[in-house]
Amino acid sequence: DEAYDLAKSMFSKHPRVRLLFCANDMMALGAIQYLKEIGRKDVLVASFDNLEEIKPLIEDGSLQASIDQQAKQQGYLGVQTAYQMITGKEVSNNVLIPVKLITSK
Repeated sequence: DEAYDLAKSMFSKHPRVRLLFCANDMMALGAIQYLKEIGRKDVLVASFDNLEEIKPLIEDGSLQASIDQQAKQQGYLGVQTAYQMITGKEVSNNVLIPVKLITSK
């Protein structure tokens, strides 16, 4: 609901916006709902999370992309790193996890 209202406000003030990057898929759902209601098909939308709920929107072209940050891998490495620290092992200051770009292609 909040993303829907925000999109409504933003597009009323800035109707020429043609690209929208949402902080998460749930926000994209609200924004896309608003865009569909006003008949805007010229706005490209992308987001983060790769939730199941957005897969149909990627397939039908309403959502161009979602970024999968691999939350399971983040959690696993976080626990692994914490264990290494507890057991006195040296750990890296940076742990990089590649993201996946999810599109219809």
